[in-house]
Amino acid sequence: MRPGRPGAYVAYPGNYPTTTKVLLWRVGATGSALVAGVATYICWKNEQIFALANEVTTELSKVTWPTRKETVSSTIIVIITTIVASALLGLFDATWSWVTRMIYG
Repeated sequence: MRPGRPGAYVAYPGNYPTTTKVLLWRVGATGSALVAGVATYICWKNEQIFALANEVTTELSKVTWPTRKETVSSTIIVIITTIVASALLGLFDATWSWVTRMIYG
């Protein structure tokens, strides 16, 4: 058991971030943000990619999304179908296991 009161921060080896860990995290986060920024800038300036993004946005606005009622009913159907299929496969597995035990002893 570690010394200190419950919930208190107790410094012991491996419990606190070292300078190297913090530095690596900051470099990684800064590098990731820089890469994302450069990628965004390149995509923004590239006419083909920008046109494609606009086309995708236009097409997605034309999509007829299902209502909440349709989504719930479809989800229930999928769950029931999965349960029935699992039960049938379990029954087949049990049957063939029994047959195999009877044949091989």
